Amino acid sequence: MKKEIDLGKCFTDSWELYKNNLGILISSTLIAFLVGSLTCGVLYAPLFIGLFWIVDRLFKNDSEKPAAGDLFKGFSKFAPSLICFIIFAVIYAIACALPIVGPLVALAASPLMMYALMYIAYEDMDAIGAFKRVFQELFSGYLLMPVVIGFLAGLAGSVGGLLCGIGVIITAPITFVIYVCAYHQMKANSDIEDAEIVSEPKAVPEESPLAEIDSESAPDDAETVAEDKDPTAE
Repeated sequence: MKKEIDLGKCFTDSWELYKNNLGILISSTLIAFLVGSLTCGVLYAPLFIGLFWIVDRLFKNDSEKPAAGDLFKGFSKFAPSLICFIIFAVIYAIACALPIVGPLVALAASPLMMYALMYIAYEDMDAIGAFKRVFQELFSGYLLMPVVIGFLAGLAGSVGGLLCGIGVIITAPITFVIYVCAYHQMKANSDIEDAEIVSEPKAVPEESPLAEIDSESAPDDAETVAEDKDPTAE
C-alpha cells in the first residue's frame, strides 16, 4: 500500500493546529522536557507518548479537551516506549561512529524513533514490533517521505534553540504536531486504498451452456423414471 503524503497540506494543517492550541501544546511540552531532563532522559519516551496522545485528541477535535496532566497517561506505555528509546539510542550512538554513512543513519534515527513511538501509542504495538515495522516500511519506500517530513519537523522545532535555548519551548511542540499530521495522512491514504480493494466487484462465473441443457432436461428425465417404475413394487 502506498502511503503518500501531501507535504504542503501536512505543514498547513500542522500550523493551524499549533496556533489554535498554543497553551496546551507549550505547557505540556515544557513539562515533558523538564521531567525528562531531570530524569537524565529516562522518562522522555513515555512522556512523548503522552504528548502524541494529546496532539491526537486535538487533531481529532475531541469534545473533551486534553489537559497538560494527560501527558502522564503515557506511563501506561512505559516499558515498550523505553525499550524503543534505548534501541534507537544505541543505533544513534553506533551510527555517529561510522564513517560516511554514519551521519545519514543518525539523521534518520530520530524520525524513525518518533514513528515507532506513534505505532506504540496509536496501534498498541510492542517495542520490537514497532522497531521492525519502521525499518520494513523504510526499506520498502513507504517511510521515505515521512522521514523527510520528520527531519524538517526537527529543524522547525529546533529553531527556538537559536534564542539561547529558551525559544525551543515555543517551537518544539510544532515537531509533535507535524509528526501526528503526517501519521494521519499515511493512515487515511492506507484506509482509502484498502476500501478500494474491498469494494472491487467479484467476477461472476458465466453459466455453462451444458448446465442449462441439463437443467432443462432434468424434469423430463424425472418423468421418464416415474413412468418406468413398476407399480407392483410398492
